[in-house]
Amino acid sequence: APNVGVNANGATLIPGFSYTEFQGYLPVPADNYLLDITPGGDPSTTLLSYNADLNGLGGVATLVIASGFLDTTVNQSGPTFGLIAVLPDGNVVLLPEPGASGAQIIHNSADPALSMVDIYIEGGAELQKIEDLVFQEATPFLDLPSDVDLTLYFANSQSESLAEAVANFSLRLESGKNYYLVANGVLNPNEFSGNPDGEDIGLSLFIDDEARRITAGLEVAIKLFHGVTDAPELNIFANSASSPLVRNLGYGEFSSYYELFPTAMEFSMSTVENPDELMSGFTSNMLDHSGKSGLILTSGFINTNENQLGMEMDLLFAQQDGSTAVLSSVTTNNKDLDLD
Repeated sequence: APNVGVNANGATLIPGFSYTEFQGYLPVPADNYLLDITPGGDPSTTLLSYNADLNGLGGVATLVIASGFLDTTVNQSGPTFGLIAVLPDGNVVLLPEPGASGAQIIHNSADPALSMVDIYIEGGAELQKIEDLVFQEATPFLDLPSDVDLTLYFANSQSESLAEAVANFSLRLESGKNYYLVANGVLNPNEFSGNPDGEDIGLSLFIDDEARRITAGLEVAIKLFHGVTDAPELNIFANSASSPLVRNLGYGEFSSYYELFPTAMEFSMSTVENPDELMSGFTSNMLDHSGKSGLILTSGFINTNENQLGMEMDLLFAQQDGSTAVLSSVTTNNKDLDLD
């Protein structure tokens, strides 16, 4: 590659630099960027473009490297040209080209009939199939076509085609963004106890377009989602704080992101109607997740007897790499204990 420049969201970031040359540190806000590679000295001509979602890298120093070959045909069919972001923990992320969006699919439907599903993704160049996704499991972030109409089909785990789907959902993803796609609810609401706030508990795809696919640093970045069909609005507390971390989180809602110091954490919940009466508690060692992000979901049912003996309520932690963990349950007790 010859001397090249870099534009960020249409503004010239680097007028030009050449092979083996470093550019000094460039402080930029943690945001979503479209990086255009231009000929050196000619910022109006775009050669290649890449999406850089830096929302999860606030306060972090990152090295971006131009890598590979522009012309692989005369370079022993080596890797093609790309931009890679090297994070402080050693992870390397290939920045996607425009036309793709990142999406993590999380199976949080506690309906026993959907304990394991196949998911078909129709749209773009080819049909994708995700086989045998179990309740409380997640995919890693997938690169899905953006700015086109997509349809997600949910079928029995023994399915052979999308014609066997029991539900489908249409969506359209924006280029360069990263999404949480949470499958939640039940197939036949009349066969389950209703939501106390009157929310529709039918099987739905809940979408959040602010997911963080790339993160680094010291803190753990978490977002919360209310996925318990028979639970009302919840307050969620962290480490016995008197003030809730999240207030009035209704069924099907996502919270904002929270940056937490990586340590042993205890989460507890109360209903909005009875804020002083803790329903249940869960613990997790966030030290294991330093520099990472994820979605914590309320999962399962409060009253399993009225919900086909489905799973009891848990807190599920879906991490950016696709791994999931159910937080350890602890018994909460607000009374003074006599020590003997």
